Amino acid sequence: MIKFFILIEKKIYISIDLCRLNANYIAVLLGGSKTKSLRHKSAHEQIQRVDCFEQVPKSDVLLYHLEKPVRFTHHVLPTFLPDL
Repeated sequence: MIKFFILIEKKIYISIDLCRLNANYIAVLLGGSKTKSLRHKSAHEQIQRVDCFEQVPKSDVLLYHLEKPVRFTHHVLPTFLPDL
């Protein structure tokens, strides 16, 4: 299953998803290609394991915590969320 995530800090991801995760191992791919085929690897890819995730109450938003911080590069950058 392929999902799209938004990196907001070195160890925090966010996704908006209606389905529930039921998995023992979750990993995210950063800096990968936008092609539909997963066979095309990029030299800029980083794969990080998710060590926990939690749904934001009363929403379809899931927060994912990465086991290790990602390395920010030209191809892997966080999205800045506005203050509310």
